[in-house]
Amino acid sequence: MRARSMKILLNRFLHALIACATFAHSAGYASIAAASSAPSSWAATEVSEAVQLGIAPSDLRENYQEGINRMEFAKTAVCTVATIEGITPSELISKTKAASIFDDSKDLYVLCAAALEIIHGRGEGIFDPFSPITREEAAVMLRQTALAIGAEGSNAKMSYADESEISPWALEAVEYVTGNKIMVGVGANSFSPKGGYTREQAFATFLRILKATHPAGGIAFVNRDYGFEIDLPASWRGCTQVTDAWEGYMQEGEGKETGPMLLIRHPQWSKAQERQDIPVMIFTHDQWKRMTVDDSFHIGAAPMNPKELGRNSLYIFGLPARYNYAFLEGSDEVEQILADGGFHTLELINVDLS
Repeated sequence: MRARSMKILLNRFLHALIACATFAHSAGYASIAAASSAPSSWAATEVSEAVQLGIAPSDLRENYQEGINRMEFAKTAVCTVATIEGITPSELISKTKAASIFDDSKDLYVLCAAALEIIHGRGEGIFDPFSPITREEAAVMLRQTALAIGAEGSNAKMSYADESEISPWALEAVEYVTGNKIMVGVGANSFSPKGGYTREQAFATFLRILKATHPAGGIAFVNRDYGFEIDLPASWRGCTQVTDAWEGYMQEGEGKETGPMLLIRHPQWSKAQERQDIPVMIFTHDQWKRMTVDDSFHIGAAPMNPKELGRNSLYIFGLPARYNYAFLEGSDEVEQILADGGFHTLELINVDLS
């Protein structure tokens, strides 16, 4: 009887010991999982800011130290461009009117990123959405994101010890992200082009693009139908575009010349309290020549031609003479925006001229 009691006590002790060990293992595993889910110490501040600004997609705000795949990277790129433009990702997707071009992905973020030429497929209709991103691929897509918002920057002459391992198609992009401090090496004077890229690295580097282009927290109004961008203060977030038209009257004979004029309107504009718009007149190169060189037609009663704001390969953008004659609220601000070089042109992508 005594031996049987001892055996029961021993069994209970062993079960308790196993239970404690199991609990300790589970707790330890949970602690490790929690640690790997959180950002690394070097990335914590940038990741937090990227989350706050909306750069980091809501469904990717975990497992920050895990590798990021091509579809997730594309989604982060779209969220970044939308943040910079002061609109939602859904609004950006709607604006781009992206076509379905991949057989293996109908994801709207992927198609939007492709329409912006941030990402490209593998060929033959394949995007390969779940494949992990390498560092050199990240460099290319980060540079393309910067170009999509009209960012400028310079390439840096590389001196990485593993420069010979960088693919030729990625060399210029690596020089760009290095020169503009968007990406840095991994230590020991190496770039590790074939190395992996994590979520936290993606969020941090996309945040750096935003800070490099809009350090004061402003936004960029981007028109991709004609190809221009206007850097605006944060107070313009939520601004809209109103489509109007300009009319030119022939110097000899009857008839008139017309073209689009876009009014970029402050979010606080109302019929009761109008504010100064930013008017952008759109001319073809031929129209501009006939107006400014040939003097074939003039616009309005003012004897002055519109002031050129900039040009791309298809269009020339003009500012109407005496556009601010009414001295509406915000006139000084608009004048300062344009005086500070806030207007930039973009080369159009995916243009159908048929």
